[in-house]
Amino acid sequence: MNFINKQVEKEGSVDGKNKIFHPDSTLEAWEHYHKIYFNENGICKISKQYVLENLESLVLCNYKNKAYYNEPKERWPYDNRYYLLSGNNSTKYQLGGIYPGENANLSGDCDFNFNEKKTEIFKRMINENYSNYPRMKKYAIKLLDECENTHHSLVNFSLMQTKGDMQGFKGVCLNNGVYSSLDRADSLVEYLYKYYLLKESQKDDSYILKNAKANKDTLKAYLNLFEDVFDYCEKVYLINDRNFVKRMIREGGLVIENGEDVVRYMNLALEFWD
Repeated sequence: MNFINKQVEKEGSVDGKNKIFHPDSTLEAWEHYHKIYFNENGICKISKQYVLENLESLVLCNYKNKAYYNEPKERWPYDNRYYLLSGNNSTKYQLGGIYPGENANLSGDCDFNFNEKKTEIFKRMINENYSNYPRMKKYAIKLLDECENTHHSLVNFSLMQTKGDMQGFKGVCLNNGVYSSLDRADSLVEYLYKYYLLKESQKDDSYILKNAKANKDTLKAYLNLFEDVFDYCEKVYLINDRNFVKRMIREGGLVIENGEDVVRYMNLALEFWD
């Protein structure tokens, strides 16, 4: 399937008012997800429990007074996302109304994180590693510019389960040497590869499910939708090339600590987007 390498803006309109969104979870991003993850009847190819006939089924999330409201966030106005709830989505929740947000739901995620903070780290590594090699430094910086420009592009977006903090696990919990996390799709794939090798009785003690806390059962049920990491990559990342998945597993377990590592990582991301 061909993706459009189009950048998505973070601004969006809700009830005629401008709001700030995570670009991977805007209505524009969801139009993209609707095309690639759902069949003509609106049934999700990841799981039949998710149905999206049109974008009116999506909800915003403002948690207050121990309830979920379909409205932009008040305390964190720059942290808005659209979500798709599991179950029967024939019900359309009114803007400002309450909905059952405790259920499993999907939202967007940036696969390879090349935001400003991450690119500053990568640029510093490149400058240190290639200070005496101007041609290689120029080449690496050019790759980094391309990756940074693709960060909020449709080719770098995918759906992810949000109940159980899977996004937070990928973004914060997977360490990278001296850096707490670089929010890497390859590191998540490497972790999931090992997760699916666990016996069912061992999974409850896994890092990803312990991190899910009260939503542990919900996240476990979601992960159980996939046979193994290859099935996950095919359904979520739309990658059916087992050799490339094996490469992601192999490289996902490697830390990024110098310019050569950054170049290796960027080449993986660029091929992932291709």
